[in-house]
Amino acid sequence: MLSAKTNKPLISVIVPIYNCARYLPQCIESILAQTYTNLEIILVDDGSTDNSRKICNDYAAMDLRIKVIHQANAGVSVARNIGLKWARGEYIGFVDADDYIAKDMYEYLYSLIFKYQTKISICNYYEVRNSQITICADSPNDEQKLSTKQALLLLLRVLSVWHQLFHREVFNNISFDPSISYAEDLYVSFQAFKHVREIAYGADPMYYYRQHSTSVTCSSKWNPKHLGYITATNAILSYARENNIMELIAKFQNSQLNMVISFLRDCLVNGPFDMYSANALRVYLKKNISLLLKSNIKPSKKLFALCSFINFNLAKQVYILLQHNKK
Repeated sequence: MLSAKTNKPLISVIVPIYNCARYLPQCIESILAQTYTNLEIILVDDGSTDNSRKICNDYAAMDLRIKVIHQANAGVSVARNIGLKWARGEYIGFVDADDYIAKDMYEYLYSLIFKYQTKISICNYYEVRNSQITICADSPNDEQKLSTKQALLLLLRVLSVWHQLFHREVFNNISFDPSISYAEDLYVSFQAFKHVREIAYGADPMYYYRQHSTSVTCSSKWNPKHLGYITATNAILSYARENNIMELIAKFQNSQLNMVISFLRDCLVNGPFDMYSANALRVYLKKNISLLLKSNIKPSKKLFALCSFINFNLAKQVYILLQHNKK
């Protein structure tokens, strides 16, 4: 879909929103300020109970490019799927409601797609914690065109849908899985990568990813949503095994184990304790015990994991004792 004014394709920017009134104006204004002006901005209010609903409606009254959808709370995956259903653009972008973007982000992402003739482009991003802004250190530092294998190897640790631009047809056969509410970005990005031959990557940081204690990804408190990480990452490991991508298996198995042990720590020590989740995490660790023993994971983390096989309370006490001895 082309615009007579810009002769550039329409980009639909989908923003899932749930109780983000504190950050939402900055988010919306950063999208409205884009140098790439042929945008459709879809604000999906996922049953917010704060002032987010009014903020959405007020901005929609100010700019005709904004479309607002209000729905009962159903989670970020459903909100993004609703946005995809209503999107008219040839290209699709996502921005989280508590983040914001550089004024030329979509100009930059579209230029990468145009330059390398790909269906997906990705930029680097900043991490924002309180007043401190730092560039994501795990991202490549040079512009390049990547195969699916290369993209997974280089970007797996930093992959989210919000610093990407997708051609609309990428979502013809994939969508966000409502049953996965943690690492759902990683899972969908992986599915998208499988449907294209190449991905354009640009090293310039354009997205500002805000990390704060109330977000699921940054909190040390246990949340059952974290179990979605295992579903998402198991799918990627299965793909790597089927395609004999040994580098990806070696790189990712260790980080997956580390993450699961950290989740178990959060559940047992930081709480709130959840027996179902604790058992699910323990089952995963028992299933991968040989890998755990061979891994280069810290001995203290291994000991904590092994103690959980005997008794959760024992594992908790061992963790507390090890932390005390560190001091």
